[in-house]
Amino acid sequence: LKMSTQNIFYFDGLDYKKFLKKDYDTSIYGIVAIENIMWIEIFNKILKDLPKQKLGIYLQENQGWEYAFINAWKNNGHGKLLAVQHSSVSFWDMRYLNSFDSKMYVKSKQFKPDFFSVNGDLSKKQFLNLYHLFWRHFAFF
Repeated sequence: LKMSTQNIFYFDGLDYKKFLKKDYDTSIYGIVAIENIMWIEIFNKILKDLPKQKLGIYLQENQGWEYAFINAWKNNGHGKLLAVQHSSVSFWDMRYLNSFDSKMYVKSKQFKPDFFSVNGDLSKKQFLNLYHLFWRHFAFF
């Protein structure tokens, strides 16, 4: 996959490079990159050897290991995957704005969970109101 990083730090006409560049570099070249490679290898090994599961459930906190887990789960032919959002959602919490359907995400052939679970009607309403463009594509429980 060939990606350009020229505009990766720009959003709505603002340049976030000075805030994000160090984290980005660490995740591509530093210790976080090594940690992510370890997660990928660990989950692939475990889920390759595990008998096929019909359903997987994990706590959604948007940690780096979750993406390695999702991809290993799907690549190894397991069943449906449920992401459980287990805490309340604040209107300023941008972690859930991670766009599983963005052009870059789709081009990189990343997998996503099949379903999302929230902890109540208020959280569901918050997700749908705040992130309606993104979350409208998913089923909630």
